Amino acid sequence: SYFFKKPVTLQYPHEKKQIADRYKGSIRLKRNEEGSLKCIACLNCEKICPAYAIKIETVTPEGSKKKQLSEFYVNLGLCIYCGLCVDSCPVDAIEHSKVYEVAERSKDKLILRLDKLGDKNA
Repeated sequence: SYFFKKPVTLQYPHEKKQIADRYKGSIRLKRNEEGSLKCIACLNCEKICPAYAIKIETVTPEGSKKKQLSEFYVNLGLCIYCGLCVDSCPVDAIEHSKVYEVAERSKDKLILRLDKLGDKNA
């Protein structure tokens, strides 16, 4: 019955639309209580991404068997926002943000690096 509702007009740059809780915006990395990233560099998200939008570089410190995250790239120009990376993460380190304004004039600006992915505004 949308036919009988009055249209709602928002003055876009000044008024923003309220986003639903289940909205899938650009992905970001979560942090734990100490402030460090929760990612354990298991590469599940990179392997499951159907668009190959995620690239992870790891490093193994000398004397350790565990890999550590050295770089994490997400190409938002390739990302299809399917949520498979979020679902496949065993430690719940990836989530969808509420950011929906990702338009850029350059393709290079659509590639998010590790420093931008851990940011609250990303």
